[in-house]
Amino acid sequence: MHRTIFTTPVVNTLLRAFSIAFLKLAGWKVEGALPAHAGKAVLIAASHTSNWDLPYTLMAAFALRLNIYWMGKEQLFRPPFRHIMMW
Repeated sequence: MHRTIFTTPVVNTLLRAFSIAFLKLAGWKVEGALPAHAGKAVLIAASHTSNWDLPYTLMAAFALRLNIYWMGKEQLFRPPFRHIMMW
């Protein structure tokens, strides 16, 4: 398995703390967890009414300690942020 931002220990810890703080300041409350028997799940972030779907979804994933893989359109993976988005 390759290393992702969700499996990099120090980065994950810092981003989790930032995510929890930001979501709390923004008025969001993240609750719950995946069931213990669920090895995999599908999470759909919708309704795409703004460009904030991805950041809020990633912050919720960090807050819930989820190791996710996500898809995005080609334009998200152009330089200079290509390597960060691939990570």
